[in-house]
Amino acid sequence: MTSLETMSEREFFANVGRRPGMFVERGTYHAISSFITGYDQHAMRNGGGWLREFHDWVLRRRGLERSPLVWSAEVLWLAFPDGAFRSRGFDLTADENAHAINVLFELLDESLAEREAADDAPASA
Repeated sequence: MTSLETMSEREFFANVGRRPGMFVERGTYHAISSFITGYDQHAMRNGGGWLREFHDWVLRRRGLERSPLVWSAEVLWLAFPDGAFRSRGFDLTADENAHAINVLFELLDESLAEREAADDAPASA
């Protein structure tokens, strides 16, 4: 197992996705989204941060150039394209929470895999 100090963002979030209850008290989509936002805010203060890039990536997945919505709301649109979650003020049922969390971590993994591949690609001359 990779140590916390040396694991990539992708490895870290794969671990969070496998055991979200270790990172947030209630394993809801909104609690996990808040955890990820806080993680990114800390990273930004220390020279990192990638959530803006992820938000742009999610928008491209939705076929949008820009949106007034935060990244976590955009992920919900990908998880529930019919927008039914909006009728309840974004309150999700247990099944909807589980689905939204699965979609979130699938998207995070795909986005971070693309980022790693781009970082590993040789620079063009």
